[in-house]
Amino acid sequence: MNFHSSDRAQFVSWLALSLSSALVETACQSKPSDTAAATVTRSALTEAETPAGQRARFFAPTGVVAYSDTSSNETTVRQDYLLVADAKNHAIRRVELSTGFVSTVAGTLGTPGSTALLLNSPAAVAVGGAAEVFVADTGNHLIRHFRSPSLVDHDGQPLHTVAGVPAQAGYATVGTGQFNSPAGLCIGELDSTGDNVATLFVADTGNAVIHRLTLNTNHEPLTVSAVELVAGMPGQPGFADATAGGLARFNHPTGLSYDRLTKKLYIADTGNHAVRVIDLAHGASTVSTLAGDAGEYGYRDALDAHDALFAQPVSVAINSARQTLQVADRASYTIREIDISPNAGTRQVSTLVGEAWSKGFIDGSPATPRFRAPSGVTSLDGVTYVADTGNNLIVKTTGAGAKVFSGQRAAGASDGFPESFSIGNPTAIACDGDRLYINGNGMQAIDLEPGANIGHAHVLTSEAWADFVQVGTTLFRPLDYTIEQLDVGSGKTDRFTDVGNDDLIGTVVACRNSLLDFQMSEPSGDSTVRFRFVDNRPLRAEVLPALGFGLSACGDNGRVYSVVANDVLASFDANSVLPVVTSLSVPGLGKSEVHALAVAGGFAYFTRNSILGRYHDIRKIELATGTISSLAGDALAVGSPFAEPGGLCVSGSNLFVADTGNGAIRRVDLTTGQTSTVAITRAE
Repeated sequence: MNFHSSDRAQFVSWLALSLSSALVETACQSKPSDTAAATVTRSALTEAETPAGQRARFFAPTGVVAYSDTSSNETTVRQDYLLVADAKNHAIRRVELSTGFVSTVAGTLGTPGSTALLLNSPAAVAVGGAAEVFVADTGNHLIRHFRSPSLVDHDGQPLHTVAGVPAQAGYATVGTGQFNSPAGLCIGELDSTGDNVATLFVADTGNAVIHRLTLNTNHEPLTVSAVELVAGMPGQPGFADATAGGLARFNHPTGLSYDRLTKKLYIADTGNHAVRVIDLAHGASTVSTLAGDAGEYGYRDALDAHDALFAQPVSVAINSARQTLQVADRASYTIREIDISPNAGTRQVSTLVGEAWSKGFIDGSPATPRFRAPSGVTSLDGVTYVADTGNNLIVKTTGAGAKVFSGQRAAGASDGFPESFSIGNPTAIACDGDRLYINGNGMQAIDLEPGANIGHAHVLTSEAWADFVQVGTTLFRPLDYTIEQLDVGSGKTDRFTDVGNDDLIGTVVACRNSLLDFQMSEPSGDSTVRFRFVDNRPLRAEVLPALGFGLSACGDNGRVYSVVANDVLASFDANSVLPVVTSLSVPGLGKSEVHALAVAGGFAYFTRNSILGRYHDIRKIELATGTISSLAGDALAVGSPFAEPGGLCVSGSNLFVADTGNGAIRRVDLTTGQTSTVAITRAE
């Protein structure tokens, strides 16, 4: 091999270090089926500044794979994820692409080991079938397996050893095989159902060979029926193309990517500074060089892939949308692309993103992003995600610049939100125990941890509903002459109407086992329709007499409240056959000034409109006396702590506020009156 003299020592030390601590690893991605993508819908990607709450951190993230999962529900609603082999944290992390929320799904952060809950410097991760996840557990010389958790389950999953001998480097193809620091793996073929992984390719890095594992898909736990040498000579690194795989030679092979349509396996042959390909279309294992000049270390784009130069390519991934093979070219600090379109002739090599030989940080300049040892690459729907290993970041790009998607430059071990999560400017909010629903950047669900701190969030739909109520796991909103419902679990929407009634629906309120819509009919006046729930679906029950109710809220006493006139707060029993309206005199209460209302614990809480917008405080009415007093904020002082607060909801002893102007969710402790931040779009 030929090296630049200044890089020879660096490369030698890197080779040794990668076998012990998995600093140089891979991404793996099978080419997705175009027909599969047509049956799903994708959540919108939220992008903004900084939320309150814990920030996610990585420590030398390496292997990455993006995928879509419909296995956690019975519908075709799609959830998009990124799995990250977080090498020095000894864990597999999952990033939800709708929000950027990071959770640890396998391994224990910062703790190496080989038990069912521990990993040791995992280098690569692959996913296929019905969310079957495989891990190259490099430090343990193992191939591990677990099933991807559902959207609502974020705990670490138990790991099962599929192949290899724990903590023993070696070489064997009998039984479950034996490996030496495997640093790459990739899903091969699926079974006839498409739900199970039938074969798995492994880059046995320390042995300089490529294996194929055949899996017993009908066995629980998953087992290996055969370990097959596909290409390379065990323990003999070098370079050679060959029509028979056993005659080929590799030098520190790492990243793998398999195209099930063409039966081609692409390999980042790191030590040879080349990208190799194995043609498996006809049962043979023909090995050839796709791009690069074997043994020549350097950087050069070229119209002919064989004239191009690479510097320690460590990861490869098929980008179906661009019809390219993307390469994390570690030592040149760039992400490269090789044209693999069916009609390509000489297969041009170009640079997607990064500045050659200029390591650094993306530093807020998307036009000229820089990396530090990028070691993983993957793509989904044309968006490319890069494990910027030396900067401890996950970066995303479409080729026109790049931006940090998750992580911070300082290494760490924490789950939470990245810089890219945004709640937008929510105007409405609903409470359901330890979960909040808001309408900022689309409809979002926010799960709370003990102490009412934000724990996790995900996007339900990209459209933000201006007005909505929540009943169990269903959201409802008025939509012209209909009511639309959104099932939180599946993401499905449906509509229903008032049979025989063509009036516009002004607002809806859920109370006990009833859903009431208050309609605006002309010229006869307002009317109310009450639905009762049967099998979790509201069915029309009866048209009630005109009540004069508009903006309303359900109290924890089962009564519906509304400001029906100046100085008057009216209420009625939501389940009463013939509702009787009771009026409470509230001096100083203006009908038109009430913007949002919530009732609980003997008090009605409200935000207010003003001539120029909204006041910046929260007020309360004591239901026993009709007395109004201030709860939190300063009516005329924007940002103290509210700025035009909108919707309200009560959960336990907490009042949650959609702080629209600040792009935040605030919590007011109803016992102490103290206000705190649950989530915010920008840093405070």
